[in-house]
Amino acid sequence: MKTKTLDLKTLTVGVLTLAVALAFVPFVPTAHAATFSIYSDVNVDVVGVYNKALGVPSFVDLSLTPMAAVRAQEPKPYPTGYVSEDPEVTNSVWDNGVTWDFEVLAPSADWIWETERAEGPASYGLLDPLYDADASKYGRVVVFERTFDIGGVPTLGDLHLTADNAYEVWVNGTFVTRSATAKLAGWETSNLHEANVGTSGWQTVGSVDIEPYLAGGENTLTILAGNEYFFTDDGNAPVPALQSNPYKQYNPGAMIFALDVEYAEPLEVTKTVETSYDRDWDWTITKSADESSLLLADGQAYEVSYEVELGAISEKTNAEVSGTITITNPEGNPDATVESVDDVLNVAGAATVECEETLPFVLAAGATLNCTYSMASDGTDTLNTATVVTSGDVPGGQDTADVVWGEPDSEIDECVLVSDDNFNGPQGVEVCQDDLDKTIEYSVTFGTSDADGEEVVLLCGESDHLNTASYVAVDDDNDTGETNQDDWTVHFNVDCTIGCTLTQGYWKTHNESFEGGAPVDNTWQLLGDFDEDLNLSEYEGEQLFDDGTWFQAFWTPTKGRVWYQLAHQWMAAYLNHLNGAATPDEVDTALAAAETWLYGNDPDAKLKGLGAENPKSWASILGSYNEGLIGPGHCDEQNPEI
Repeated sequence: MKTKTLDLKTLTVGVLTLAVALAFVPFVPTAHAATFSIYSDVNVDVVGVYNKALGVPSFVDLSLTPMAAVRAQEPKPYPTGYVSEDPEVTNSVWDNGVTWDFEVLAPSADWIWETERAEGPASYGLLDPLYDADASKYGRVVVFERTFDIGGVPTLGDLHLTADNAYEVWVNGTFVTRSATAKLAGWETSNLHEANVGTSGWQTVGSVDIEPYLAGGENTLTILAGNEYFFTDDGNAPVPALQSNPYKQYNPGAMIFALDVEYAEPLEVTKTVETSYDRDWDWTITKSADESSLLLADGQAYEVSYEVELGAISEKTNAEVSGTITITNPEGNPDATVESVDDVLNVAGAATVECEETLPFVLAAGATLNCTYSMASDGTDTLNTATVVTSGDVPGGQDTADVVWGEPDSEIDECVLVSDDNFNGPQGVEVCQDDLDKTIEYSVTFGTSDADGEEVVLLCGESDHLNTASYVAVDDDNDTGETNQDDWTVHFNVDCTIGCTLTQGYWKTHNESFEGGAPVDNTWQLLGDFDEDLNLSEYEGEQLFDDGTWFQAFWTPTKGRVWYQLAHQWMAAYLNHLNGAATPDEVDTALAAAETWLYGNDPDAKLKGLGAENPKSWASILGSYNEGLIGPGHCDEQNPEI
């Protein structure tokens, strides 16, 4: 329960209607309760002061910066002139004057605050809000506040208090009572004359039952304590005279209280949480390749890389949360009536609860009631809360525990067998959910029947190669036989009529002399006896215009030499033409002109100006042809890293 904050400036609003006479109830501890007491001492805060200097009331609000109360200096008994004594002096006027013996019944309670000042370590300075040089004459009112917590439902709250000369009690922002010496509502803002505050009667200790105003949790006790106006014009005799050293005053003021609280402690509720479930694995399969459409020349081989990727996601099935709820009524408590016991999961909701006794059930102090609960879950619950509701003085209780899903009772479909209808793909390969790598990679080489290294034969024209990968759950006793598949299609176009062209990078690497692993293109065999040495088995070893072999020429850096720039493009175009790629008229013209020029010029000559103009033009035309910018178009080629 939230407590109210007392508005000190409007304290008296409505008090007249609330000023009811309450019976004084002596403190009689019950046999079954938790108890504690609080007293007037230095733990009490001063949150406001009504000063009366020169008879003009003023209020000092200290609620935001409260001051700790100090022990009042207690006056000696009559007739020694009220010479002040140290705090806690025994048998003082105050101690001997009151009707309830605090020294015996509540020895921890102190007389706190005095009207004018206090000396010693906790003295009030001249600039302190509590200091008022005229307080001995005009009196004043101090507002005290003490906050405390109650750990259950209050069953008793006995307050004993008095003040020299008047007091008023508020609890949690609600007016409770005032002393008979506080003669009217709003007395704290009055001139404190006899008509408003009595000069005698403070000796009567009030015993107030404040239990109806208390609540479990934080509580605030507020006491206004005031000292009366004390001068000849109000029928008082201010003697002996006030003096500073030794300090004497004729109108000291103070307040003392003791509060005894009893409360019923909440029931102690503890719970256990147990989980059970099966882990069911759901699989996915994705088939892919690095190519989806290829244009190839007759006799060209092309390696396609395939990938089969598996994924596994688990879900909890047959999940259940269960456990025990133990309810204990603490020793010293009254009997508790347990009305209901509920258990709720944060996702699945209310569980089924069964207790060993039929509810409602009266649970004696120190006794225990055991219950069990269970609830089906989807496996996402993380918190479980048990709530016990009671009737009567003993509060119920609650306990919340984490739902921890440990290892499953069983694993379902934790492994699958993967197969692929490409012959060199996976065939019955087992993949399990705990495998870090669930991806299978392989490659297939495609080409026409005369292509080097072909694994799948392609025919001239367009065709599709559909490839399917699938899995099936391993046949354990509890597996479901789950299966799924995915496929990938590569579209091929093998142009055996007008063909397509390949670059010099392709031709220089797809021959027997290159050791980089690329398949041999059999077009090289169509060179025939190019160097006319009657040796038809040299292929790329054929001499090129008596200046090294074709293979050597392809791998000779140009270094600015026009002859090699033209030779590289001419050789590639020549091989493309041999491979069946159609040649436009401009390419035929460039091939013939370039062949004549290459045969008649020095490979190492560095030509400039007009001498290089035609060779560079032919190289440009042939390069455009090889790259597919003119002519039948460029084949998809696959060249190794050099």
